[in-house]
Amino acid sequence: MVASTNSALAAGATPRVNPAPGKWLNPTSHRWLGRDRAAGMAFAEALASTRDSASDVPDTGETPRWAQRLAPECDKLAGALAIAPGSQGSVTASNRYKTWEPFFVALHPPEAPWEVEPSQGTLAPRGGANNVCDPSKPYADSQAFVVRCCGGEVGDEALLVVGTEEEQWTYSLRVDRRAACGHHEHEA
Repeated sequence: MVASTNSALAAGATPRVNPAPGKWLNPTSHRWLGRDRAAGMAFAEALASTRDSASDVPDTGETPRWAQRLAPECDKLAGALAIAPGSQGSVTASNRYKTWEPFFVALHPPEAPWEVEPSQGTLAPRGGANNVCDPSKPYADSQAFVVRCCGGEVGDEALLVVGTEEEQWTYSLRVDRRAACGHHEHEA
């Protein structure tokens, strides 16, 4: 609390004090409203700029060690997709924790004929989170991943791994001519 108070004072915020015994200032009065709003906007901008998936934040290219070690868990498959070349499907992963969770995606083998979007980002805490900057666009606790089959032979297989530091989902991918007639989805 002391650090946050000191940070607020350094940013130019005025501490609320009791001007006279028994007479507290109303925090919603016009005298304080402008300062509270400015502090709230500054906080919202700082929060938005720390999100890994924010489009205005440059990608540092650094992948955490836990994400570098993402490996398929074949005994715990979250689902399977059979997609024809040139088609796409989707899978969804949901955060069950009450913390913001950065996620990364890996394909095994990496040279498999598949593309996945997005390849990284951040899941909001379980239940989602309000977007202070734009309330009409809340942060989601789940993410849909579009999986495209870019070729390969019928029967070619790969594993898609979506992982956070706390949890991991493994999906089996298979090139299949029979699936050519549509879009396939799977939720985990």
